[in-house]
Amino acid sequence: MCGFLKNKNIMTEYITKWAPEEFKAYVLMYCSTADFVMSNKEKKLIRSKIDTKSYRRLHKEFYSDSESVRVAKIRSTAGRYRDSEHPPKNLITDVMALFISDGTYSKLESDLLAKLKSLLG
Repeated sequence: MCGFLKNKNIMTEYITKWAPEEFKAYVLMYCSTADFVMSNKEKKLIRSKIDTKSYRRLHKEFYSDSESVRVAKIRSTAGRYRDSEHPPKNLITDVMALFISDGTYSKLESDLLAKLKSLLG
């Protein structure tokens, strides 16, 4: 799963061992909660991106993490994949598909997409 290391700034950095598609699924889970409701269509879309066993493990991990831990994991893993030869494919496209899967695209989702784009570089 994930371990963590404390750096000199007393911030916690989470080091994940997620494969690119696991990272994508975690990000999609995070994005699905932007409007505080994960619809059935959003769940279905996320499940289509990853195998059932990994989905269950990541789902459990996601709901065990606090908001700050979720963001730290995404930030840390995004940094790892930024310069990788194997980054998650179509992440922003998949996030947009997730946001519109329930038939709406809210201001909260729009704001989260902007933050995610800046985070991913």
